Amino acid sequence: MVQEPISRIDVQSGTLYFRGHSAVELATDRKFEDVLYLLVHGVLPEPGERDALSLSLVSKREASLVPPSGSSLVSLAEGMEGVEKEPYEKLLGLVAAIPIAVASAYRASNGREAVPQNASLNHAANLLWMLTGIEQAERNIRDFETCLILHMDDPENPSLSRLLQALNEGGSIAVAVGTALRAHGDPLHHGAGSLAANMVLSLAQEDDLHEAMAEKLDRGERLYGLGHRIYRTMDPRAKELRRILVSRTKGTDMSWLPNHVEDVAKAGADVLLERKGLVVHPNVDLYNALVYSTFGLATDVNTQLFAVSRAAGWTAHTVEFLGI
Repeated sequence: MVQEPISRIDVQSGTLYFRGHSAVELATDRKFEDVLYLLVHGVLPEPGERDALSLSLVSKREASLVPPSGSSLVSLAEGMEGVEKEPYEKLLGLVAAIPIAVASAYRASNGREAVPQNASLNHAANLLWMLTGIEQAERNIRDFETCLILHMDDPENPSLSRLLQALNEGGSIAVAVGTALRAHGDPLHHGAGSLAANMVLSLAQEDDLHEAMAEKLDRGERLYGLGHRIYRTMDPRAKELRRILVSRTKGTDMSWLPNHVEDVAKAGADVLLERKGLVVHPNVDLYNALVYSTFGLATDVNTQLFAVSRAAGWTAHTVEFLGI
């Protein structure tokens, strides 16, 4: 039987699939470990298989060294060079280690000590714990896990292309993942999420959004969070993140934010149509950093959180490439 691709996009319906399953449905119903297993093995796990994967990630988190403050995710990946492990185990080690590196670096940048992992928590819940040091309600964990799952893979993205190119050229797993991480942070790739959030927030006091965004174009600035290389409809991940943003800001002093994002998206789309003849729709970058900010996280950690998710996709594609 021919296996479904790791990820694919139905352009007509605007649906992202992971191994033939709707990514949005997986994100709202499943655990990170379930979807990681699916991406790698092509089928959803039985309960025992998910538990085994979860325990494996816990043990690898326990074995991970907290990287020095200021070190990069690229250096973490390249530090796996020469580690004597089977390829799949090495990849799982990276999946487990990247959240620790992200959380410790984030807390250090805010003058706070690292929070040790909680072995009783799954991958997503533990990351939220290490970032905030706060025991979270189940709703927060579910929303956070949904965000992570939505970002685990998509086809033909720049970091994936770099990963596969490095493997094709005979690069090791560590080199290939390090190469993917370098591409990952590009402002035109997943670095765009933080820039989109900053753009949206900077426009909060503008009376005429259309004029303000036209002036951005005139200054040679980009309008982040709009348009996609494949989707010709609104990015389905953006739809789900918009739902989460509305839910999480309702009744708070940020309840104005979802409508403001909608207004920014409309004004930006109108300007791009008028100035460049482009028909664009909101993409995932318009919402992801803003949603993460509702957990009390700074918008600039978005790129690193995206890497936590994308490590799962890189693992699956590397396993497929190596035939292991």
